[in-house]
Amino acid sequence: MSDVHTGKIQLARLALSDLYLDSEFSEGELEFVVRRLKQTGFPKSEIVRIFEEEVAPAVYFNAFSVAGVWGQFDIEWLEKRIEKNRKRIEFLKRLEPLWSFYLRWMIRPVKEDWKKVQALCETTNLPERSDA
Repeated sequence: MSDVHTGKIQLARLALSDLYLDSEFSEGELEFVVRRLKQTGFPKSEIVRIFEEEVAPAVYFNAFSVAGVWGQFDIEWLEKRIEKNRKRIEFLKRLEPLWSFYLRWMIRPVKEDWKKVQALCETTNLPERSDA
């Protein structure tokens, strides 16, 4: 994987992980998330995959924590969490009813903001697919 591709994935992961920070998001803050996602050049389907299969499983617990507000997840920590979860997520995806339940449960705390991000992605014309 090239450094450019790695940097784009990290940008997408950090942008999406912001949804799990302990804060209320204004429209402007959600638009900032979308602008960072757009910078990656990834298609909508890849952004959804990164959110559902990588970011949400790595950071969903933060939505249930009372640790307070901070600015951003550490990218090295986030990358390690994602890698640590990879095999578990692949296994759960094969158990369809369980995966769907788990996915809804992980996304539930940020569901409204995630819907807004997806809607904003539609209006900012993210590519349908990537040739990268």
